[in-house]
Amino acid sequence: MRDLVRESGLPASTIHHYIRIGLLPAPERPTSNSARYDQRHLDRLGAVGRIRRIDPDLSLAGVKRVVALVANGVEPEVAVALRHAVTGRAFESGVNRRLCASELAAEVGITGEALERLIALGVVVPTESDDGPEFDVTDAWVVEGAVSLERTWAPGLGAASRVSALIREASAVEMELRNQMVSADAVQAADTSRRLQEWANVWHPYLFSRYRLREIQEFGLGPGLP
Repeated sequence: MRDLVRESGLPASTIHHYIRIGLLPAPERPTSNSARYDQRHLDRLGAVGRIRRIDPDLSLAGVKRVVALVANGVEPEVAVALRHAVTGRAFESGVNRRLCASELAAEVGITGEALERLIALGVVVPTESDDGPEFDVTDAWVVEGAVSLERTWAPGLGAASRVSALIREASAVEMELRNQMVSADAVQAADTSRRLQEWANVWHPYLFSRYRLREIQEFGLGPGLP
């Protein structure tokens, strides 16, 4: 515990509280009077701290739901946005759910052909499993947004598809850069890759927000305007 307090910068009382409410996994207990923490605990505390910096007003219950999304591979900024975009019920019951294509289409209220079109356009990117494409609550929210976008502006999905293609290209360039930076030493390579991913998780939304701000300013919109 002393080591975890020192590394995380949090008091022991806060760490114990996180364990009690299930925000932090329970430690191993080699004996009745000792507890052993590992890198998982430090990483989870880091994720919780980052989430609370993104949204200081988020309750611990909300943080817990966002952490569950992050554990499933969703970037913290996206997870916080999803937390505000969908109902708490969806997070409580659906955060760990896995859906096949037909189940997702039925849940969102679209045809299988419409979902296949969104996938072909690159608007929705499911994960792959042995049984085929797999979806979760993030995909469901994205599908609902895509359907709303097309209803609001018919060419919207075409524009979204172009954005997706550019992001995919940028991701490939970024992976090439990462592969060039990592060393042959497995431990060092893993550490470098982890640090690069942590940086990219902040860098990506930073770039989007800054470029969007520039676009807004170039269109003559700014503070004080609705």
